[in-house]
Amino acid sequence: MAGTSITHVIFDLDGVLFRGSKPTPWAVEAVAHLRQHGGRVAFLTNNSSRHRRDVAGHLRDLGIEADEDEVMTSGMAAALHIRQNWPGRAAYVIGERGLTAELMEQGIPVVEHATDAGLVVVGWDRGLTFDKLVQAHQAIVAGAVFVATNRDSSYPLSDGRTCPGAGALVASLVTSTGLEPECVGKPDPGGMRMIAMRWGVEPGQVAAVGDRLETDMAAARACGARAILVLTGIASRTDGESAPPSMAPDVIIDDLSWLPEALK
Repeated sequence: MAGTSITHVIFDLDGVLFRGSKPTPWAVEAVAHLRQHGGRVAFLTNNSSRHRRDVAGHLRDLGIEADEDEVMTSGMAAALHIRQNWPGRAAYVIGERGLTAELMEQGIPVVEHATDAGLVVVGWDRGLTFDKLVQAHQAIVAGAVFVATNRDSSYPLSDGRTCPGAGALVASLVTSTGLEPECVGKPDPGGMRMIAMRWGVEPGQVAAVGDRLETDMAAARACGARAILVLTGIASRTDGESAPPSMAPDVIIDDLSWLPEALK
């Protein structure tokens, strides 16, 4: 982009580029403007419910140019983490089809009954039942590795309200088992670092745009990227201005029409 010092941008999705089935204000224009001026774009989301190809398809349906290779979900991150650390173990999943697909693509068996699992993987699950929680609880207590895709407490809906996020499901199992999970989504900075390496740039040459302090801004801070908080999702301006240093944004913008200025 002409007149800017940062041309590599990692976008969070829910609350940043869209809320439910609707794009946020200026999202389509902001991504298009970046691309038209030579910018590089990636999409990094804690939402594990969709596979990367479906995330890219949803963005395109909203008018935002996106390719599957530009998307990294917490489901993909969990699958890569499990393949590296616990190869050969079967997983019992609280989550949706996107998470299951990412696990299976990495060669991780997914089982219907938790008694057959050496792993319990928990993501966002709108079909959650008490039986799923019981099975996951008992497997974790029996020694299965507990992996969380993320700990987002809530999820932004298109009408401006929120609903429980994956973190709410994780919290119920933490409470019942007394055990903490391995968490692979933001605020872990691994995804941002992986994207910067793929681009061949240092994290300081990257901007991360998000709507949450405890995940997006914290990951950007830990990574060394410029942290840009946009107020179309969860956090308010007051939240951003009072945030502790570990999750404080470098820039706060009302919506993505201000992104070119924030990248200077």
